[in-house]
Amino acid sequence: MANGFGKLADVDLVVRVRNTFPVIASDPGAFGLDANQAEAIIELGEQLDSAVQDANLALADYYSKISNKEAVRTELVRNLGFATQRIYGKATVTDAELAGVGLAPRPEFRRVRHPLPATAVTAHLIGPDTVKIQWHRGHNDSRAIYRIEVMEGNGPWRLLDVVTSTKYVHHGVVPGVQIAYRVQTQRGSNQFSAYSSVAAIWTLTTLKAA
Repeated sequence: MANGFGKLADVDLVVRVRNTFPVIASDPGAFGLDANQAEAIIELGEQLDSAVQDANLALADYYSKISNKEAVRTELVRNLGFATQRIYGKATVTDAELAGVGLAPRPEFRRVRHPLPATAVTAHLIGPDTVKIQWHRGHNDSRAIYRIEVMEGNGPWRLLDVVTSTKYVHHGVVPGVQIAYRVQTQRGSNQFSAYSSVAAIWTLTTLKAA
């Protein structure tokens, strides 16, 4: 367009209509326009102004939703990672069950052929009814699975939990008895190491009332 208005940005065009044409509308004949033409330009300018504001609000809402989507996606991926690690750490979940929910078979060891016993198992009382157990993974792969067993007093050994880390906090221990712990390393779903050495600790005779 020869007058250059076709090249103006929407906001600039609105400002031009707001600042220039109200003056022209006061005496349109002096500028070669009739009153209807001047009023039509001003009305269209107001419509464009409203459309620009609506578009800006919609654009801000769009970017806000995009940002929120990315935040939700990041949190979902993080939680899926935690959940997957926990699932892989449960020895009772078979490879067939993993495949049934779309997960790959449990990772196998790459550094060693068979799982090796955990070493340096220790147990420490960290609260009236809470024991912290720790051990070294030794030469096992970093994705090793560990089965923690406990024996309370003269009772039998029983499975306490299955984890992928090298520490565990046992809450709600039996008071006034000797509690023993041992750890067994697991590879895949059916290969087990020998048991580790036993770590024993005496619990408090009485627990403080809640």
